[in-house]
Amino acid sequence: MSDSEFSTFLEEDLRLHLRKRETGDMCRDLAAKLPGRNNTSLTRHLINRFVEKPMETWTSKDDATLRKLVTQNGKQWKVIADQMGRTPELVRLRYRDYASLGKTRVEGRWESPEKKKLYKTVLEALKGSEWQVTDGLSLEVVSQYVNWGIISSKVGNRGPSQCREKWARLDGWQPLENEKKSGQEEADDGQEADEENDLAEDGQEEVEEDTDSEV
Repeated sequence: MSDSEFSTFLEEDLRLHLRKRETGDMCRDLAAKLPGRNNTSLTRHLINRFVEKPMETWTSKDDATLRKLVTQNGKQWKVIADQMGRTPELVRLRYRDYASLGKTRVEGRWESPEKKKLYKTVLEALKGSEWQVTDGLSLEVVSQYVNWGIISSKVGNRGPSQCREKWARLDGWQPLENEKKSGQEEADDGQEADEENDLAEDGQEEVEEDTDSEV
């Protein structure tokens, strides 16, 4: 299949209901083989790579129209897409990552308070799931346990894709490492205290035995 044929196939497939799309299964299969990637990021990549460029251009007026249509129709992406002349997938992603945030959406560099808020929000979500510390904090692992849309709404001024992409680039994870070390140190301190108590008790028993022998 040529690039042109695949582009046509992709545009037509994206106009179908989510459950009927062939690209859904294709992207899930690819995501399983590509660490750090998920179905959404691969779908976005295919759209950016193969869908006609005019469909990718959005203006502030387009975003305002999209917000108005969502208010009127709910999240009926096919209905909205038909009115805007775009694919349902493009409309859905645009609303989720941009239009829904309006003027509160922040672009560019993440400030330290934002990164800390993202970290705290993700960790709270993980601790409320079946995630374990030993699972690690890679994007691939974390994405199995958190909903980036919910994370975005709690962070407040960044879209789901921004939060997901920032998480992939964060490193160090000092808060968690400190937490792990603190927990281990407490366990070690507790063990040492128990051992000291055992030694003290043994010494006391020996003294009592010596006293009994003298008597």
